[in-house]
Amino acid sequence: ALEAAASKVANISTVFPPMKALLARISMLRAFNRRAKFALPLFSLRPSQEDSAVLGGLAGFGASVERLGKTRETISLRQWVQAPCIGERVRTCKKLFFTSVKRALFNGITEATTTATSLSQDEYELPRDIRTVRVNRLKARKGMSATDKNIRRKKSVFGQLQNELSGWSGAALRRGFIAKGHGGQKRAFKVKLIGEEQDI
Repeated sequence: ALEAAASKVANISTVFPPMKALLARISMLRAFNRRAKFALPLFSLRPSQEDSAVLGGLAGFGASVERLGKTRETISLRQWVQAPCIGERVRTCKKLFFTSVKRALFNGITEATTTATSLSQDEYELPRDIRTVRVNRLKARKGMSATDKNIRRKKSVFGQLQNELSGWSGAALRRGFIAKGHGGQKRAFKVKLIGEEQDI
């Protein structure tokens, strides 16, 4: 296997940088990410236009859809003031950050914004704050045979979850309660499987 890989690499016509240059780049990236791990939580990554009447753009308040990553089109870029900020620089350099640094930032934000859950008197029962979502997988299986796309989507497990959670607030979905018997898994709600003898 090593000989086959070596033969493939030998056939590549691209000239690689010297080993010292590669080691210097790797060292620089490691030093950069070591500092970024502690610096990123201190920066605001929101666009400058967001919630700004001055930098809101010609089409309304907030950031343009391109800046929010909702589309790849650049038609409306000229209608918005793309003000330079730290968040823009960080997003531009996002490929330089290691996955572990991004994951640490995401986990830190998740833990900091988790909604507190009051404990139950019985440690084997879920608190009242943990709601129950009802899902019928048998109905979802039957709905998959329907010809209408809307019916299939509505009766699917995802459609049932969307219907159940549509009226919930963001704080209710940010819970991370760990009960006995959950194996250390954090949960925001309980799932009751209708017509089945087990719950999730």
